[in-house]
Parts: sequence; structure tokens; C-alpha cells
Amino acid sequence: SLFESDYYMVQSCTTTHTLWQTLLSMYEKKETVTKIYLIAFSTLQMKESDSVTAHYSAYETIIAQLS
Repeated sequence: SLFESDYYMVQSCTTTHTLWQTLLSMYEKKETVTKIYLIAFSTLQMKESDSVTAHYSAYETIIAQLS
């Protein structure tokens, strides 16, 4: 099962090997970026000088970037 956008990326593949390599390169990149944002999310801490609103805004920014 593929997302429609992913299908367009692999529809020209003629062998299973090229299909697999294409999917691998697509999803490895997404996984790496996701890991970076998850690390940023896990290290997010509210500073005493920050307002709750500013902290929540930083949280929402990370969540939006993960989406």
C-alpha cells in the first residue's frame, strides 16, 4: 500500500530492485528528519524566563514540522 504521492515516485521503476531502492531512499530521508525533530522535541524544556505561551508555541512549531 502506497500513498498516491509515493506511487508517482515509483511508477517508472521497472524492476523490484529499483522499486525497493527508490522506496528505501524516500523513507530513509523522512525517518532521519523525523528523528531530528523528535530529538528537538525531547530536549524541549521550559525556561524560567519563558512564558507558558512561548513554550507552548515552541511545542506547536515542532509538532507542525513533524506533520
